[in-house]
Amino acid sequence: MDEDDAISALTDLGLSNYEAKVFVALQKLGTGTARDIHSVTDVPRSQVYGAAETLQERGLVELQQSKPIQYRPVSLDVAKSHLRNRFERTQERAFDYLESAQNEFVDGDEEREDVWSVDGRDAVSGRLEQLIGEAESRIVFAVHDASLFTRGIADALRERSDAGVNVLVVTDDVAVHDRVDDIPIIDMPGGP
Repeated sequence: MDEDDAISALTDLGLSNYEAKVFVALQKLGTGTARDIHSVTDVPRSQVYGAAETLQERGLVELQQSKPIQYRPVSLDVAKSHLRNRFERTQERAFDYLESAQNEFVDGDEEREDVWSVDGRDAVSGRLEQLIGEAESRIVFAVHDASLFTRGIADALRERSDAGVNVLVVTDDVAVHDRVDDIPIIDMPGGP
């Protein structure tokens, strides 16, 4: 990881770009004035004051009331703790709302069957395992390439089949047959 990656990570944790740069500069300096901070980063000197003040409010920087004002970062352990707590509080607030808003406009009596199309190997596998795990009555799973048919998907299909869900696999790939020989399979035209 380089300095740009660290700054990017700090912004992902909620710091502004200038705040992240000032915090990194203070880690390098140990203690410094706005002029010192400006000399090791591209943050305009006039912006250093505001960024350092916000960092102080967040508990990440201490300041010494001197002429000129000196800034010092808190220990990395304290900084990690403050940022982790802030991130967790923010996450909690967001997901508390999302849980209360979830399905707000969905008619609870409505029944429907969904058809999903998903792209990207990891996204496909993760989403399929989730959907398979939620199935209650039947699963028709079609796959044309065994490389997309992961062990996790096979295990999820087997688990649902064992739980009484009607599972049917449709494929033209012999390798898929070998992975789920205990689940009914329909060969697609042109298959084995």
